[in-house]
Amino acid sequence: MAANDRCYALTELAFLDQYIAELSTAARYAVPVTVICSAESGATVRDLAQAFQIPVFWAGNPSELSSTLEQAGREHGPAVILTSALEAETALSGGTTAAVVDFTNDLLGAIASRGIDSVYLSRTSCARLGASRADLDLHVVADTQAAAMRATAAFKAAGRSACAVVTSPAELLAQLNGLYDASFDSASVLLISFEIDRWFLDPVDVLGEISAISVVLDGTDQDSTRLRDALLTVAGGGKGVTHIHVTNSAITAGNGSALVESARSLDIPTSLIGLPGSTVAAHDEIARAAELIEAAENISIIVGRGATGARRELLELASRIGAPLYCTMGALAADVVGDHCDGLVGTSGHDEAMQNIRRSQLVILVGVSWRGSAFELVGSSPVISVNADPLTFLRLPPESIGLLGDSREMLEALIGCSNDPVGVTNTARPGAPQRTGPRESARQLRAATVAQIIDHELAKADKASTLSVDVGINTLWAYRFVRSASRYLWTASFATMGFAVPAAVDVAVRNPEEISVAIVGDGGIGITLAELRNAAKVESTTVIVVFNNGALAAIKFESWIMGWPDTSSEFAPVDFASFARHCGLPAVTARTSEEFGNAFRSALRNDGPMLIDARIPAVEAPALAGRIHVRQVVGLLSGWLRDGKSARSGAWSMVKAVGTDAAVQTIRRIGRRE
Repeated sequence: MAANDRCYALTELAFLDQYIAELSTAARYAVPVTVICSAESGATVRDLAQAFQIPVFWAGNPSELSSTLEQAGREHGPAVILTSALEAETALSGGTTAAVVDFTNDLLGAIASRGIDSVYLSRTSCARLGASRADLDLHVVADTQAAAMRATAAFKAAGRSACAVVTSPAELLAQLNGLYDASFDSASVLLISFEIDRWFLDPVDVLGEISAISVVLDGTDQDSTRLRDALLTVAGGGKGVTHIHVTNSAITAGNGSALVESARSLDIPTSLIGLPGSTVAAHDEIARAAELIEAAENISIIVGRGATGARRELLELASRIGAPLYCTMGALAADVVGDHCDGLVGTSGHDEAMQNIRRSQLVILVGVSWRGSAFELVGSSPVISVNADPLTFLRLPPESIGLLGDSREMLEALIGCSNDPVGVTNTARPGAPQRTGPRESARQLRAATVAQIIDHELAKADKASTLSVDVGINTLWAYRFVRSASRYLWTASFATMGFAVPAAVDVAVRNPEEISVAIVGDGGIGITLAELRNAAKVESTTVIVVFNNGALAAIKFESWIMGWPDTSSEFAPVDFASFARHCGLPAVTARTSEEFGNAFRSALRNDGPMLIDARIPAVEAPALAGRIHVRQVVGLLSGWLRDGKSARSGAWSMVKAVGTDAAVQTIRRIGRRE
């Protein structure tokens, strides 16, 4: 770009997918680069060209390749040449030795003996290690970053530890996106890094911030003890990232079989298997909390992921004190209260829930993480916070009480202090009225309508469903409108873009009898776009919905709120349906709600994968739930004025959204009075 001279890149078709985001950037800025890609045929030339609006050529022999290079050189921006005139790399496993293969399979046998049944690795790593185990499911990811993401999704979906394997510093760095999510969400993931060739970075140092434990096997007598420590962490119920780094010295030492025997004979103390011991708040604190509950007339309960397993106690307490149960995104993902959720909290949640919480005389937080403070969940009313993490008590309002301990035990204690000792015999709520689907028409498709159609159709499905949600403005639409999925997979840090597609693929592979749906933005899918090749191989109902608004809409919206002009959040146009077909994945484009509804219903009827490229406006701004600060209003007005005409539709979208929400709340209040 600096010299404006044409550059050349040489790769294979399978590896080209890893750098699709860079290719899209090159298209946007007309970077003069020619990518020569070894391929067996030119069958997907048209789809690839359509996806990025760039010239793509086919050259079947050296003579055609020579002339095509000249033709591509005359292009203004990037060009891709698919050709069979070059021999594909056949020496991918050239560095593999018998020692590497033996040690790898011995170490994988060791982790298999401790209950880990799934390993995720790239095609390159699989070839370099010669990995092959009958007692393990080896999943070769199409996108390098997907290894850690799929391992994290496996734990979130089924509660089973999984393993990701890397063989180079570049692959290790590519896993950080998923590993940070595993760390923040306490997902048990084992990462094994093999230093076959010398590394020029320290993997232990790189992972120091997020790994629960990191051990190095270096071929010494301490290897068995170090491996024991790592496997104790995983098998004993340890959460987060456990890291094992294998040096070349360990591989050449040839003690892999001894490690296997050591792992198999490992005796895990009962105290380490999911039984960390009870921590109970002082009796006087529980009594004070009971007095607050007795004195308050209007109480709200906010449920977080930390309340998992306490559904019965939550329902009983809510019934006794007449309090609604509001859920965080984590509680919704963990299905803490099932169908008994009265609303969702946070600026992405339901405005009515947020307003009710602020009007409450007392708010009870159960298992809500410290990150919930960013939502400004409560006002100045006293709070009773039930949590096993004392950090959650640091920012409570005055006159509040923190009950440190297990959610079930603390709730049982509060129920026991209730004036009414009679147990609740029926905690089931009346059946909800039949929901009507959103109106489908030939008008332009909107993001909210996409989410509403997904919710409506999943509610009618006769199979269980899992919704995997990516990071971005699409997270808001899914959280606010899709309530009918059987299970939800989110990224806890709300920063791990690219999570949804790998997660949906893994759910589909592990649960072929269920429906797997991914909601992902055009920014998020670009991170792990290559994983569409694995999605194409799925043999169960899998639907990938791309919220394609041609921009990083969350960044655009945040810029408006801050009063900044939006200058670089938009992308060059990408046709994701065409790229999906290039990967062998059936795909359609939907521009109206009618087209999307028909496409989604068709996808649910198929026993196979489908991608729906949902074209929505980038300027569709959501109405934030809860109290809107005056500085946000000033920021929005300032940002819209600076952006000029391009922001008018966004401003109108926001006004309509706020007006619609206000009208709905007014109607509900009138209905309650009647």
